[in-house]
Amino acid sequence: AALIIGLTRATSGFITASNERDETETARAEAEVVTDFLSDMLAAVEPGKQGKDVTIREVLDEASEKIAEKFADRPLIEARLRTTIGWAYYRLGHYSEAEPHLVRALDICQRLLGDEHPNTLSVMGNLAGVCISQGRYAEAEALCLDTLESRKRVLGDEHPSTLKSMHNLANVYGEQGRYDEAEPLFLRALELHRRVLGEEHPCTLGTMTDLATLLLVVGRLDESEKLYRESLERKRRILGIQHPWTRYAIDGLATVYERQGRTDKALPLRRELLESATQFAHRPDADAVTINETAWMLLTIEPADLRDPDAALELARRGNDLTNYDNALYLDTLALAYHMTGDTAKAIETQQQALLALTHDQESRRPELQANLAKFQAALEQKKESQTGDE
Repeated sequence: AALIIGLTRATSGFITASNERDETETARAEAEVVTDFLSDMLAAVEPGKQGKDVTIREVLDEASEKIAEKFADRPLIEARLRTTIGWAYYRLGHYSEAEPHLVRALDICQRLLGDEHPNTLSVMGNLAGVCISQGRYAEAEALCLDTLESRKRVLGDEHPSTLKSMHNLANVYGEQGRYDEAEPLFLRALELHRRVLGEEHPCTLGTMTDLATLLLVVGRLDESEKLYRESLERKRRILGIQHPWTRYAIDGLATVYERQGRTDKALPLRRELLESATQFAHRPDADAVTINETAWMLLTIEPADLRDPDAALELARRGNDLTNYDNALYLDTLALAYHMTGDTAKAIETQQQALLALTHDQESRRPELQANLAKFQAALEQKKESQTGDE
């Protein structure tokens, strides 16, 4: 049941938008169809016969095989489900699996609803997110530009959805190192967020934090610190310490302090960040991305005395359980956890598995993963030589 609740929540934006335009009963009926389909997929996996818990990935794979045939005569419901499934794959870090679902959903929405329908633009934004995660910034930029221009025409310059698109485009420019283009867009988005949504709206605070990050990257530390401190104070109060956006601001402010040489201020923030992230990652609804990020933090955080390889190993195993041990980057985390807990032979085996699991979109990470494998192999060889010498 928990899996179905989690998956159906991912459709909330799509369903809410539909409720604003359609009759309530129709929208409710469509939502029930979505839930029934996902429930059927959960039952089809038959966890009792397999003797193990069902993972979200298994439900998604099962749903992916059935969706086209099941909803051949109800394309808009197919689009809704593909949006849900694509987003769920994305949150698991399976970007290549997410993309075809979002592409299909976008095609349906464009054909049946039009290029500028809110649902079409929403799917386009999700697809841009997948492209960003794969480092395909030119494609992400084109999608973000189209979405922004369409939302300006349909909704107006100051509609919250338009502001979200403006923010997303600024982030794409930042990821490409085009800081001179990103900064004015962030400043404009922040100005409009403050006026339209208010100083303490989560989207306002998110834009403020991302602008602070841009200023950190370009070395304008005093300006970055001011924005981080302002956004963090409000995020603590409004969103809470365990919200991912709050943790992001804590990490950014700690980094500013470290670059300013103010380690006395950075260290308490690092401790707070680690505690918050670890608590969140142990929640039953934590996704694989969050779990893997926390495991990596536990292995690499500075100063080194904050690291906890044993706790990282537990989380890294859980993250890989959720993704069937076929995500190269999660396997890379697991390999480092094995190495740091003393099982370097297992680390080598896992790192080799990580290299085999690299997708086409992750090829740029191959040298890094190969270097990690070489490090583990050298460490194991050194350990053997040391043992031979002791004999």
